[in-house]
Amino acid sequence: MRRCAARFRVKVDVKLLTRDEYLATMDAPMRLVEANDDSFEPVAIGDYVEACIDALGLPTSRADIEVHYVYANPRRPLVHVLLSWGEPDKYLVVVTDTEQRTVVGHRVLDMREEYGLSD
Repeated sequence: MRRCAARFRVKVDVKLLTRDEYLATMDAPMRLVEANDDSFEPVAIGDYVEACIDALGLPTSRADIEVHYVYANPRRPLVHVLLSWGEPDKYLVVVTDTEQRTVVGHRVLDMREEYGLSD
């Protein structure tokens, strides 16, 4: 019998957060999580990120998108994972709940538009 290795994709529902929903996941001051922070246990987001790339039509792949920053909420178990696909100052932000081990949703963050950054 011949076996065929096929890759099956699991359907992942994505939740695009409104600006208000996104801002409601932040409490000041958000803490930058360093790569060597042993106290931080990340939530698996790979399938969610892949679904976002498809849904948003981002010019990247799951293999090529890069985690640039991770910020933890100081009061609630919420974490923002900022992923870059190579466009300056634009990030796919995936918000996770580290207590529930779930993805809350995502937002495309344009730092120039949101914070008035210039070249």
